[in-house]
Amino acid sequence: MSAFSLDPSILEIILGAKSTIDLPKLSVHSREDAIQFIFTYGYDISDYKDSKILWKTHRMAVEILEEEILDVGEELPAKVRNKEELEDITDLLILASYADGSQMQKYACAVLTVMHMIIHLENDLFTSFTDDIQYQILRPIQEHIVMGEKNTSFLGNNHEIELIDFSIKPFKQTKSGVIKLLARDKTVAMTLLDRVGMRFITKSVYDIFRVIKYLVDHHLISFPQTIVGQSKNLICPVDVFIEAQESFIEGASEQENFAKFNEVLSKKIKDWSDKGNELETKNEFTSKDFKFIKFISRRFLKIDRGPDKEPLKFFYPFEVQILDNQTFMENENSEASHKSYKERQRRVARHRLLGF
Repeated sequence: MSAFSLDPSILEIILGAKSTIDLPKLSVHSREDAIQFIFTYGYDISDYKDSKILWKTHRMAVEILEEEILDVGEELPAKVRNKEELEDITDLLILASYADGSQMQKYACAVLTVMHMIIHLENDLFTSFTDDIQYQILRPIQEHIVMGEKNTSFLGNNHEIELIDFSIKPFKQTKSGVIKLLARDKTVAMTLLDRVGMRFITKSVYDIFRVIKYLVDHHLISFPQTIVGQSKNLICPVDVFIEAQESFIEGASEQENFAKFNEVLSKKIKDWSDKGNELETKNEFTSKDFKFIKFISRRFLKIDRGPDKEPLKFFYPFEVQILDNQTFMENENSEASHKSYKERQRRVARHRLLGF
């Protein structure tokens, strides 16, 4: 019986112990082997269109690496970044298979890894049906956002809840998706759950919970479709909020009750925090000073495919983020800024790709 020769790292990937992203090198040592590797992956390099897609993806990977991940002034070697130097895309796989662990080999692996991520990010349901997905998820909620006088906005056609702001989450570009995938070792393209999302900024903490109640009561979200393990409440523990509601005085005006409630809630949150309690972030890149409430829900979508064809049906996730204005301002003015968050992600992504 011959010795077992399959690379142990490949076994670990197939059996779930390791991610493809963390493979230190390939085992492709000839052009013929590389052609077959690429064909099994999904592309035929003898086909003009497939070849064109791969070179376009290579160019995007180089741009993302040099603009978003590498340190200032750092460049990829010409041998892996320039099409003219490579001559054939298979050369990149052969370079990534060198056993010497050189920087050239590491950079070749880095380019291939980013190409792998781009291909998956740009070949999912969202890319194929962007407009339909956004319309069917966002439109029902947008129809309940009403503009008032002097640029004020409200949730509810009868101005039920005044908002400081309502915004649709900007479409996550491929480059930011790549960095997010690299920065989190358990995340794959299929589990990027926040490609569609919205943010409510309310006048008070109390209004955060009123927004959630409104979304449920008006059937704008289906609470059974909330994805378990993806919710974050970094502003106010639910039990503290429930306890604070006991401060409501029957017969008092709404304004009086609101003022009393906010006073009691602020004190209860402070008392809870002073006891050493802390809301868990579960995100190594989020500063403990960055606070918000968010959850991921799903909507069942139907995509029209034309006459005489059954519509394509699937669930698609979306993120709802809610925070009060005071918390929003503290987030903006603290070390917890988006820029700091992104830089922490970039450093982890760079180290994961290159190991140095």
